Amino acid sequence: MKNENLVGRTWGSFTEAEKNELLKNSDTTEKTGDTIVDFENGLSIVGFLREGTDEVILEIADEAVVYNPVA
Repeated sequence: MKNENLVGRTWGSFTEAEKNELLKNSDTTEKTGDTIVDFENGLSIVGFLREGTDEVILEIADEAVVYNPVA
């Protein structure tokens, strides 16, 4: 996926396979609560981290928009 085709797209517009590819090797700015998810390709999206029973769960709203943090 090319970055220029991703910027401005909502999270809900991606297929599950595309979401998994973007989240592979991603990083977050926080450990819980509101966070920025930084993708390996340099783009970002806003998300939320909540504690589950045995793990921290990343939630990204379908309306969240992929953006370039350096643009």
